[in-house]
Amino acid sequence: MNAGPIVDWAGEAIELRHERAALLVRHRTLLVADVHLGKARAFRQQGVPVPDGTTQETLARLDALVRATHADAVVFLGDLLHSRHAQGSRALDQFARWRADHGQLALTLVRGNHDAQAGDPPDSLGITVVEEPSALGAVALCHHPDIHAARPVAPGLSVRPKLRTTSAPPSFMDDAPDSTAADRGGSTASASGRRRPARPGALAAAPAAASTGVSPVGAGLPRIAGHVHPCYHLHGRTDRLRLPCFHFADDVALLPAFGAFTGMHAVRPGPGDRVWVVAGDRIVAVRGR
Repeated sequence: MNAGPIVDWAGEAIELRHERAALLVRHRTLLVADVHLGKARAFRQQGVPVPDGTTQETLARLDALVRATHADAVVFLGDLLHSRHAQGSRALDQFARWRADHGQLALTLVRGNHDAQAGDPPDSLGITVVEEPSALGAVALCHHPDIHAARPVAPGLSVRPKLRTTSAPPSFMDDAPDSTAADRGGSTASASGRRRPARPGALAAAPAAASTGVSPVGAGLPRIAGHVHPCYHLHGRTDRLRLPCFHFADDVALLPAFGAFTGMHAVRPGPGDRVWVVAGDRIVAVRGR
């Protein structure tokens, strides 16, 4: 598969991948944001007709990405599971089969707002679960690009400028806002930081994975995050095209959503920001305006 451009940012070489992920080159670690496993099932249970096959598409892309980059580890930057409906679902069974094929791959989940609602993935998947911000090399791995006042943070962590996004009307494709009970400190197992025990007979145990190298610190480091599902509008004479994008500011970088069934929100780059759009199997830099 085509290698992407390598960005020198915050002392790290970061390869941008058209599969909508990023590779921390010297750590051989893939960063994947907002997979949202089980989202389609949750919508169907609410009576919303949505297509089948989104989980299979997402996992096929993840499989190809791991094989193409020869990565040693994957860090999910929040929202691996969409909601509690993902627990015990066919989507999670499919993910377990993918995991069995990559048993030596170290997996880490940095909890996001949807993970707080859904609960941690089963222990049998061999995923290390950490809170944000967590450090790897010179960067902090997060779900949220900014710090919410209601969210507990590591002591001494400074509030980063919020990357600007354009306002858009709500859509059934949008993800749940952050105003859940769990985000306000509600009593869920994930919000409290405790691992949920695996359900009896749920999933076969995966082989033990290598150490992830992700440390549960990160105060003051430049942040790589997801959550926003960024995209960029390319304007023509008569219409416009909306493409998922990578958005790098001085100290905050946003990755596009990885899941096949996710919405997008347009970003408005500030002075000096850099944006790359995902155009099929290519990564294209956007010229400043």
